[in-house]
Amino acid sequence: MMLHLASIGYYNSDVNSFEWKIFNFYHGGLTYWSVPVFVMISGSLFLSRDISAKKMFSKYIFRMILAFVFWSSFYALLLSYLRQQNIADFLSNFIIGHYHLWFLFMITGLYMIVPFMKKIAESEQLTKYFLILALFSAFVIPQSISLCRIFSKQYDYVLGKAFGNFYLSFAAGFSGYFLAGYFLNTHKITLKHECLIYIAGAAGILISVFLSEYASLNSNMPVQTFCLPLSIGIMAESIAIFTFCKKHVHQKLAKSGFIRALSKYSFGAYLVHAAVIGILKKIPIVHNMLMSNPLVFLPLTALIVFIISFSISALLNHIPVINRYIV
Repeated sequence: MMLHLASIGYYNSDVNSFEWKIFNFYHGGLTYWSVPVFVMISGSLFLSRDISAKKMFSKYIFRMILAFVFWSSFYALLLSYLRQQNIADFLSNFIIGHYHLWFLFMITGLYMIVPFMKKIAESEQLTKYFLILALFSAFVIPQSISLCRIFSKQYDYVLGKAFGNFYLSFAAGFSGYFLAGYFLNTHKITLKHECLIYIAGAAGILISVFLSEYASLNSNMPVQTFCLPLSIGIMAESIAIFTFCKKHVHQKLAKSGFIRALSKYSFGAYLVHAAVIGILKKIPIVHNMLMSNPLVFLPLTALIVFIISFSISALLNHIPVINRYIV
């Protein structure tokens, strides 16, 4: 929620301004780890259980499809009404989905390859091989190409074309995070390795923030290549956060009523929060405060969005049928 709020100022502020630097810090340094960590949690859970392909489709994928159909219809109708669009525009908006619904496509794709990932996870050797392959194909090589883009668009094209010919899409997406979550959850992490992970995580935040700022200033427009989920900095930060929670978040806290309620209502809150943000940013005083003083009002506005979204989700979770398939 804070990420999507930060995106408003990130893309609509002058990259030379102090306000943009604050938006960049929240956007590129403090919030983009959320999706990778969720994928890692999903991987640690799904790859630790025996789930048949039939159950995967009938229970989990079917639910994602129903949620997408409902919420994409809702947002497409809303956009069509606000922008006075025709039926063709509505269908386009519905098929593509609202900006935050990309997550449903991605997680559904991961669910589909769980049977393959399960076989890889059963072998430590294959797991390590896949993670190394994912490290280079999803992070190191693409980020190196992005660095070249800053200095030479010609070599950016040449290297991108050459790497693309390998077609390593299986290991080049979020599947690396999915398997990494299982690996980190099932393997003992020594104190030495834990410290190295935290150092890399802190460095990752700095890398994401400063490379994003450098690339944006160089282009005189926002460039988020170095602060996306599939970037070196965010990867290091995400692994550090996942490791810390695994090692130091007490089981009693994880099983508390408040945390369990947040868990129950989080999916619905995520699905509805974009509408809440859309309404709030239309309120002049909220928009002006957010853009003029993001250091204070970005986390404050995010808290308001959080409360409203989770309240709506809690309400929807008490409605039969909707609570089972839509949220």
